[in-house]
Amino acid sequence: MKSLSIRQQEIIDSALEIISDKGMENFTIKKLALARGVSEPALYRHFESKHNIMILIISQYRNGIFDLFDKLIESEIPPSAKIESFYLQLIKGFLQKPALSSILFSEELIRHDKELSNEVYAIIGMMHSRIEQILKECGKRKELKTDISCKDLAWIIMGTMRMVITRWRISGYSYTPLTDARVMLKSLRKMIYI
Repeated sequence: MKSLSIRQQEIIDSALEIISDKGMENFTIKKLALARGVSEPALYRHFESKHNIMILIISQYRNGIFDLFDKLIESEIPPSAKIESFYLQLIKGFLQKPALSSILFSEELIRHDKELSNEVYAIIGMMHSRIEQILKECGKRKELKTDISCKDLAWIIMGTMRMVITRWRISGYSYTPLTDARVMLKSLRKMIYI
């Protein structure tokens, strides 16, 4: 992905604010232009469409997740701590940009759009394979319970992340999900590690 201009990033940030404050259904180019204090044609000079903005938002998120995983995998911390660090950093990322949860966890939004679906599908696959890779490191260190596969454990971990974020989103972002995440991590530790 080529780097964005300052103006393009500002437009994306405004789009995320609209989605966070008013919901996906109220995100339109017209409302984005009003929020930016510019005309609709001015926005079209920076982005071809609303769809293009959505793709860039998801791509930025994907790149951020890649970077986070790369740093964690290269770090010297124990594998189990890598998973917990990723879990908490992911939650903190959604706290910084709540609208991402509306975009990434909205099946209705992406279901009918092949390009958006493929982007989100790629993120899910990448996250799963990276978590599974870290769990395999735990297995080599004899830290895992052996009756559940690393593949299945990775899905379980991802499922709990999603539920923590979805619950928070449905509440209208009325509390911090970090407490729920820490409770969930405690339960996962009991279930996964020896």
